[in-house]
Amino acid sequence: MSLRAGVLRPMVGPLAVLALMLGLLAQSTPASAAPLTIAGRVYDTAITTPLQGVCVTVGVPGSFCWATTAADGSFFINMDQYSASPGGQWELYFIKSGFSTAYFGKFVLSGPYNTPPILMQKSGAGAGGNCTATGSPTQTTSLPNITRTLGGPQGWDTPFYVQNAGTVTTAVEASFYFFDTGALATCHRTASLAAGASVMEDPNTGAGLTDNKQYSVVVRSYGAPVFAAVNQTQLSNGKIQALSYSGFSAGALKVYVPNVTRRFFGYDIPLIIQNLGTATAFVTANFKSFDGTQNVNIPLTIGVGLSGVIDPDFTTGLVDQTQYAVTVTSNQAVAVVANAHNEAIGPLAFSHNGLATGATTVYGPYATKSAVSFSNVVVQNLGTAATTATLSFKPTTGAAAQTFTTA
Repeated sequence: MSLRAGVLRPMVGPLAVLALMLGLLAQSTPASAAPLTIAGRVYDTAITTPLQGVCVTVGVPGSFCWATTAADGSFFINMDQYSASPGGQWELYFIKSGFSTAYFGKFVLSGPYNTPPILMQKSGAGAGGNCTATGSPTQTTSLPNITRTLGGPQGWDTPFYVQNAGTVTTAVEASFYFFDTGALATCHRTASLAAGASVMEDPNTGAGLTDNKQYSVVVRSYGAPVFAAVNQTQLSNGKIQALSYSGFSAGALKVYVPNVTRRFFGYDIPLIIQNLGTATAFVTANFKSFDGTQNVNIPLTIGVGLSGVIDPDFTTGLVDQTQYAVTVTSNQAVAVVANAHNEAIGPLAFSHNGLATGATTVYGPYATKSAVSFSNVVVQNLGTAATTATLSFKPTTGAAAQTFTTA
């Protein structure tokens, strides 16, 4: 929330917003098949000259570049080395500091593919918006993944709501930072928000924001504490998929995400990580497979108030058809949003905040098992030693509970 940036994929990221699937199982390409490659050139629309040093990513921008443009603006990606299957649908993002992220997709890859010329525009980064507050805020709330038409005109939109949780009127300022450059795009101010009242910000209609972009947002309240919630929505194949997460008033040096997958029966779960600290955050996300055979560390460097994305489907070192427990550690307090989505069945999506603490007793208000729906329960050990966990399912009819014990 790709909600790449982003939901997502949101988040991808950045949303994490992946509309491109390699397929559930990687397939080797027959020797006689045409090579699967992507090539093209990137230009500066302002001066119609090639752009060097553009980061090209396949799917929602993640932690690495699939290719970087040469002096003539050209790029080349050999998809065979990623075990891509012929007939898959793909999309590309083009990222360069000082320029608005460009998007191209969706296209089917069955052999060598050449994109049309990719045109990038200089961004309007640095606009201060209309924020005027001085002094220290009463409360700061962070929103790791905010998007505006990410993925195209019907792409991810993430309206968010800020509610005054105090007893007096407060001023609210929301600062939007570009995922790709980290620059301040704009700042929106609500001068007087009454106690108990809410204000909605819709990036798709917000002033000073750019289409097909991902943002991290920092909300500052002057006068009273506030709550914030984000709704992530996308129209896909005539259907709306939606997910939501809560804003963060505090972060942690260690955050847990119990269930993260890479191409697991169509599911992708990008992680959007925001730095809530006062200095650059050096982050490591440890991916431990459910069977314990894989232990992969993914590094990220994130500026103050900004967000970074790890999209498992496009992260080197992770394995298809695998579930992981993830532990995120950082030298600065961070917040994590997991945006799960599945374009193959539905589409459907759900989101949740990363967990900073655990407990010896945890309650789940509702779970179900039927022919049409069921609730997966994933338990992660946040302690320092191996443990067993007992799950007790109490029927709403009042019948006796059923218990199960994990390994």
